[in-house]
Amino acid sequence: RSLGFTQRVLKANKLYTSDVPVAILKVNALRVECNVTTGAYINERKVHTIHEFFPVVPPGYKIIEVPSHVIYLPIATKTIDHLQLRIVDQDGDLVNFQGEVITIRLHVRSMR
Repeated sequence: RSLGFTQRVLKANKLYTSDVPVAILKVNALRVECNVTTGAYINERKVHTIHEFFPVVPPGYKIIEVPSHVIYLPIATKTIDHLQLRIVDQDGDLVNFQGEVITIRLHVRSMR
C-alpha cells in the first residue's frame, strides 16, 4: 500500500481519501528484549521486554536513552550461560542500526 491506498487506478485531478491510516513513522516504539527475563507483558501477552521508549531523534541520529523509572524483572534461570539482547520495533521486527555500535548497560541485583 502506498500512502494508505489499496492498489487501484485513480483519476487525475480528483480528491481521494486513503483507505487506511498512513504510517508516516515506521518506528513508533523501540523495545529492548532480554532472553532471560520474565514477568513483562504487552497486551496480556508474555514478552521479554526490559525497556520500551519512543526515539526522540530523527532516523540516522544517535539515540541516547536513560530510563527514568527502573523496574527490575525476575531472571528465569539460576545460571546465565547465554544472554541475548535484541532491539525491536513495536511490531517485534529487529531494528537495523546500519552497523553502528550499540551500547546497553544492564543492572542486575540479587533478590531481597
